[in-house]
Amino acid sequence: MVERTEELLEITQLEEEAFSTKGRRLMMEGVPVSPETAPYLVSGASRRVLWVRQPRERVSAAFRYGETRREFYPSIVEAVEKEGKKRGWGNVLPFSEEGLQGAVSHLLYYGIKPVEVFVSPHGPELIAEGEYGGYRVLKASWLLPGYAVIIPENRAYLGSAIVLSGECFAVILHNPSRGMAVLRDLDPEEEMETDLEKKAQKKQTQKKQAQEKQTPEEMDPDEEVVK
Repeated sequence: MVERTEELLEITQLEEEAFSTKGRRLMMEGVPVSPETAPYLVSGASRRVLWVRQPRERVSAAFRYGETRREFYPSIVEAVEKEGKKRGWGNVLPFSEEGLQGAVSHLLYYGIKPVEVFVSPHGPELIAEGEYGGYRVLKASWLLPGYAVIIPENRAYLGSAIVLSGECFAVILHNPSRGMAVLRDLDPEEEMETDLEKKAQKKQTQKKQAQEKQTPEEMDPDEEVVK
């Protein structure tokens, strides 16, 4: 079981008898979400997590069997980290006090407060458990070394875990881009890869801006322009 203070999401307990399986894997269907907070991260059947990227009003998620929420939660953090970096959400920051302040500011910018900080009891320690800067710092035994996660104190702002009997659960994050910030302690090789990615993105942005400033006469006749 996951301690209540270690829960990443709001917990909703339901009775399994309320679902009709008809020989199929249980699904949590038609959960209301806001089109403004897309994309959504949901638990899958064959894959642990799936992104639903198109804005919509309802989403579905598969119930997970044979694993605990403690075992599942790191997959959520890693998925949000990867998507946040890819899409430039600004919610993935260095594992430092400066990064922590930026992560807290990310949630506050969207009006999400108060916030809490999850730190890993394994590996390097960023800040001690307790109170720091007006928010609560908690140790989460499931969090991987070198990670810290900033989330709303009211987990409903981030998402829900719908729990049936035992450890059967489905997960829906309806606000991952705004409701979670991730701090990551990168090793030197990963830092180099990140720097290269940033340089490539900057070069691509500069090229695009230069193309937009060109007049039709200045442009290469063989260059395709997509509007």
